[in-house]
Amino acid sequence: MCCRPNMQNTGIKLRHELSDLKQLRIFVQLRTHIEPQFLEAMQSVSTFFKEENDIFYRRGEEKGIEKGSYKKSLEVARNFKAMGVPVIDIAKGTGLSIEEIEKL
Repeated sequence: MCCRPNMQNTGIKLRHELSDLKQLRIFVQLRTHIEPQFLEAMQSVSTFFKEENDIFYRRGEEKGIEKGSYKKSLEVARNFKAMGVPVIDIAKGTGLSIEEIEKL
């Protein structure tokens, strides 16, 4: 009796190993399908908090908006000047100085 394996214990071990393998297979499948979505969500959360809490980010964003607005005003002024609109009227409409408009 000492040399014969206990068939009942062997069967239980085999069932546990099969169960572990099934769980591992399910985990790998879930990870393969969910991980890209999880990483995307985490990136969004990270970006949200970075943008909301980073004073330098907000200042940079504000400066970028101001710079874009200024460039647009220059473009509009250039077009109006080419159309023959008086410089004083362009200055009133765009908020640019007469000197800035005359340089265009």
